[in-house]
Amino acid sequence: MLSKVPGVRSAARYRLEHSTVPAMQRYLTVYELDSPDVLKSAAWEAAGAYGNWATRIRPLLTSRHHSVFERIA
Repeated sequence: MLSKVPGVRSAARYRLEHSTVPAMQRYLTVYELDSPDVLKSAAWEAAGAYGNWATRIRPLLTSRHHSVFERIA
């Protein structure tokens, strides 16, 4: 649902194959956004709560965090 939010250009999910970092997260989702403000929108908030997904999945997350990067090339 988050990939359908206005301002989200693309979304991709990854599963870790190998890492030299012992505590590296097993899964990663990358969203390409028009602006970091998309993350503050009502549409983003509503999509994240769709079908009560957030309340079901978040207790299972052990290392949830967000980072915003700016594309430079």
